[in-house]
Amino acid sequence: MVLSAVAVVLSCAPQTHPVLDLTLSRKTVVDATPLQVKVAGTNAAGKAGTGTVKITSEAGSLADGVEVQLDNYGTAKAELICDPLSQPACVESVRVTATWTSDKEVVVAQAAFTVSSTGAGGGNGGGSGSGGGGGSLITDPHRLEELPGPRLWSDGLRTFAAVDTQDRLFVSDGNAVFIGNGVPSVYLTRDEIKTAAGVINDDSKIVDLDVASDDQLYMIIAGSFGEPNSILVASAPHAVTKKFSVGNVGFLFNFSAVTPERFVVAGGYNGIYEVTSAGTSLLYDNTVIGVSTCVSPRLIGLSSYFLYSPGCTSTPLVGGRLDGLGASIVYTPGVRTMSGMGRAPRDSIVINEESRITYFSVLDGGSREIVTVPDIPTYANQVGLGPSRFYGFDVVVGPGNKFYFVGGTKIYVAR
Repeated sequence: MVLSAVAVVLSCAPQTHPVLDLTLSRKTVVDATPLQVKVAGTNAAGKAGTGTVKITSEAGSLADGVEVQLDNYGTAKAELICDPLSQPACVESVRVTATWTSDKEVVVAQAAFTVSSTGAGGGNGGGSGSGGGGGSLITDPHRLEELPGPRLWSDGLRTFAAVDTQDRLFVSDGNAVFIGNGVPSVYLTRDEIKTAAGVINDDSKIVDLDVASDDQLYMIIAGSFGEPNSILVASAPHAVTKKFSVGNVGFLFNFSAVTPERFVVAGGYNGIYEVTSAGTSLLYDNTVIGVSTCVSPRLIGLSSYFLYSPGCTSTPLVGGRLDGLGASIVYTPGVRTMSGMGRAPRDSIVINEESRITYFSVLDGGSREIVTVPDIPTYANQVGLGPSRFYGFDVVVGPGNKFYFVGGTKIYVAR
């Protein structure tokens, strides 16, 4: 869609005035993809305008303004980048202004665009919980309660989770996939997963789950004893196929869907990779990211960047651009351990920090504690979790911005 603005003349003049039109190539910005700004000037005689037009934006790459020369048709273009990851002022609505002097009259035209996020949508779990909720930002308070059983999966070393927009909570113990809320059921059997992945070894297992913007369940399989790594997609119960092969990324930790056709993968001691139909490629090596073997590493892919936590005590959260142009520390949890992260609306996340839930916004870099009733230390003592609290629990954000905590055979919900 194109936004258009009609010029405003700032001086007294005859009835015939110069006119300046300003159009933007789209109405919403979600990442560092350039926005095309076009101006078209017509002089008081109704002919193509001449001279230069100054274009400025309230935020982004044109904040200091740029002058463009009108061509023989009275038009000119400029590119505007307003990246919410690297430019904190790029939030909400941003106004663009074009100023032109023609026939001694100053003409101004304006248009605006919205900084928003399409997100990857769906749910995301395992190392990268996520939300299928959409809608408004996270609000307080959230009341904690345990979901009743039965549990159909085993209490293994790790339990992975994801949730879709239908509020189906997918849970995996590494072998099969289950529906963990409502009426518990088997979603995918171990044999169905092995057949789709082309593996026969029982040590080739699911190491992460995600629900992408198409609201389908994705999982990544870490092959063992020479068997292949792969990403699978399940469109319905007991219907699973191979989506992509995943190249050699070292020890495979986590993955996350940026889109249904683009995934990020954390490879132990190697770095962050991108997986598409074109293959597997390294985005950032480990000197930049610090992928480790701590107990609960976490990875989330967003609309134009990713967030990664090694999962060690006090280790920071790193944010990186998906175009490979830079990564940096965006949040430090202090003495706490980030045991899970869930994708939330508008390129934000919720973080399970064991004794608290933290809301973090990529758009402005702000963070705050989310209020729960009772608070997590009190509730953990009430239900017998003790000092470990929600340590090692995955967190996923479901419809209505409820949070599911999944660890072993336990499921807690905050809503």
